[in-house]
This record gives sequence, structure tokens and C-alpha cells, in this order.
Amino acid sequence: MRLNQALIAASLLLALPLAAGAADRGVNEVSGSLTYTDIGDASTTNIDLAYGRYLTEQHEVGMTFGYVDADFDGLGSVDGTTIGAFYQFNFDSGISVAARMARGLAGSP
Repeated sequence: MRLNQALIAASLLLALPLAAGAADRGVNEVSGSLTYTDIGDASTTNIDLAYGRYLTEQHEVGMTFGYVDADFDGLGSVDGTTIGAFYQFNFDSGISVAARMARGLAGSP
């Protein structure tokens, strides 16, 4: 039962970007993730946060921040932080495929 719930939740999360459209200029976007991995004698925890701002409908720039902690059984642990910048080009210009096709059939750019 838990496996089915996890698969449904993962499917919904993976489908969300497919429903997303282009953002307007000046729109802010925040994303984050938290992961924990335990393999054998080692475990890691990662926390990531990103903040971006759309310069146009297709160009986004922003900053990323992160924290990582690695624990090794019997050896101790290490941790660290990350900071960076990103640029993202979004191919969606906010016009639906149907509208693009209609414009193409009508001869409009």
C-alpha cells in the first residue's frame, strides 16, 4: 500500500512541470529540495534552495544555496555549504501549441 502511494505521489510530482507555462517578466521563483540517503556505513543529508527571477518570459537568472552533511559510521562526519548562480532558458514562450498552429495556418508570425 505504501509503495502504491509513493508511486502515485512521485508520478504527480513528475507531471507538474509538464503543466507549467511560461512566467512573465519580473516573476520570482523559489524551489527547494531535501534528501536523505543511507547506504551501508554512510549516510548523507542534502538541503538545496534556489531563488530565480525571470528577466523575460524565457530567460531566468538566480542564486542557489545548499548544505550537505555526510556521516560515516565509525569515522565521523563532514559537512559543507554551497553557493552558486544559474541561468535557465525556458523554451515555452507562453503561447500554446494550438495557438502556434493556428497562427501558422493563418500566415501570422
